[in-house]
Amino acid sequence: MKPDLAEIADPEHTAIFTQECQGAVVGPNAGLAVLAEEARREAVPNIGRLLPAGRDAGVTIVHCLIQRRPDGLGGNQNAKIFAIGSGVDIAPGSPGASLLPELGPAPTDVVLRRSHGIGPMGGTDLDATLRNLGVSTIVAVGVSVRIAITTLGMDAVNAEYRKRHKWCLRTSGVPSCDSRL
Repeated sequence: MKPDLAEIADPEHTAIFTQECQGAVVGPNAGLAVLAEEARREAVPNIGRLLPAGRDAGVTIVHCLIQRRPDGLGGNQNAKIFAIGSGVDIAPGSPGASLLPELGPAPTDVVLRRSHGIGPMGGTDLDATLRNLGVSTIVAVGVSVRIAITTLGMDAVNAEYRKRHKWCLRTSGVPSCDSRL
């Protein structure tokens, strides 16, 4: 049986997630300058158009951000990925730990922060928040498809959410904005 896409994407139980769309990842002083430059050229404008449309349709918008203490206490140290942006300030309240201003947050948006891990489902109130809001379908957007979006997708599926993601950044072999189930 073919899924009913109108039912799956009903705004009443759908949330759009921005994953790490913050200064330290895609801002002018990001840890990976090449990724940030490409993201600001294509992904950020696309996400900037998607979010208002989602809000207007009544979709819940959730911004998932990473922050770390300046001394790194309590943050992951167990993989190379955590050292990549080690010189970038993602202290709570810093521009690096803040959502890009052009994406919000709007008063109706939910902002969740984590201080460890590579995905927002662990170590945050994300799952409980979504269940309390009646969300069962997640549309994930961001720029780190190979790590952050993939981790979010796997964690969401394991938690029994329906997930769609929108790849909005050209990476090797992946066309821009290629929707996949």
